[in-house]
Amino acid sequence: MTLTAKKGVRHPRQFRYLIEDAQRDWSALGVERLLVTPLSRFRQGKPIRLSEGILFATYATLRTDERGEKLSRVRQIVEWLGSDFDGVIVFDESHAMQNAVGGKGERGDQAASQQGRARLRLQHALPNARVVYVSATGATTVQNLAYAQRLGLWGRDDFPVATRAEFVEAIDRRVIYTRPGTGAETRLLTITERRRNRPLTREEALDRLSDSCAVALVNERSGRAAIQVPAPSLMLDHGEIERRVRLIRPMEHNSLPLKMMTESHWVEADRERFAMAWQAELAEVPEFTDSTIHIVAGLLLPIWKRLPSESTRVYRLQTDAGERIIGRKVSPAWVATTLAGEAPALTPDAAFAALLEGRTVLDLAEGLRLRRVRVMGKHRIELSDFTDGMRDRLRAYGLFGEIISWKLRMFVPTDASGVAVLAKLLECYPVERVGEREAA
Repeated sequence: MTLTAKKGVRHPRQFRYLIEDAQRDWSALGVERLLVTPLSRFRQGKPIRLSEGILFATYATLRTDERGEKLSRVRQIVEWLGSDFDGVIVFDESHAMQNAVGGKGERGDQAASQQGRARLRLQHALPNARVVYVSATGATTVQNLAYAQRLGLWGRDDFPVATRAEFVEAIDRRVIYTRPGTGAETRLLTITERRRNRPLTREEALDRLSDSCAVALVNERSGRAAIQVPAPSLMLDHGEIERRVRLIRPMEHNSLPLKMMTESHWVEADRERFAMAWQAELAEVPEFTDSTIHIVAGLLLPIWKRLPSESTRVYRLQTDAGERIIGRKVSPAWVATTLAGEAPALTPDAAFAALLEGRTVLDLAEGLRLRRVRVMGKHRIELSDFTDGMRDRLRAYGLFGEIISWKLRMFVPTDASGVAVLAKLLECYPVERVGEREAA
């Protein structure tokens, strides 16, 4: 339990001897036990006269509203701490606040509890406070997490989603196994996850240029900006030391050999040109990035050995309709292989994401193969086994080629244009098989 500020508030549930336990634990740290002071020592409406300490309050006490000219307990605490308080507030047994905004139950609409609303008011009134939620009880619905505003799940412009309703975006279902005799089912769920993009801002980029080793770059061909900084060197197989640099971009960074920079279109730029190029690229970054995850739920034991072994983590979810889901996360490649009897059905977006992850190999029509490879220290999506007669068509689709070790190799771009290029490729050469492998 973190209690480091001179003033702090601790809110346990209403159990009889918790104040004594808190004072005992606090004194065990070598601090005066009476610094842990119960809120009940101060009458409602009276100022809290403590220069420092830890205020201990039950949830039942804190929910007390205004009574005539007497301030509410929440306002009493806020006036003691001050609106700029940046210390710690610990909500112990925080699941007791789960009905902070109400919701729908089996008997219809449920009003928000006074207890939950009081905790929300306290958090709103002290925006700079460091809030800790402590509970051994998991939330069974998204609504039950409404009190946990500081977790960064929803609520303000800098949070991943705007509302709780967007927290669980969408779920598609497909039955992949039915147990004979009982009819129990194993279902494959497809869930859309939306995350807010957090690019490196122009101000942050300019701050990094204050490092004497950092170099501002602009690409003469694309107009993109990057910051070049030193990266750890590598020893090659024949013993030569390869000097490397790292290019920091708004949404990514990667390392490459220093000698490649002289063969590229990156050139040094002054701060003004760099800043303009960086800002122009920021304007093109979408606010959110959507991704898809797959969950196998329902009856799991009969097919447990068929599930991929790279992760055995079990997820617990609940839909807005109240249905509870427990299942294992699986890869797009596993999904496509499992549904192979219906022919693999990966969308270009899903195929692109699966290839970038590195655990998926796509076998296409006419003997073509797509997989992730590592070339010169950078991950790429390579198309192999093409014929000489395919080269012009592949270039027309947007693939690019490089001569590496006296051999032409073709790649799908891994930037924002990659999905569109891959879509054209898969339209002409459909996926025939989806395989899994260890990530390259």
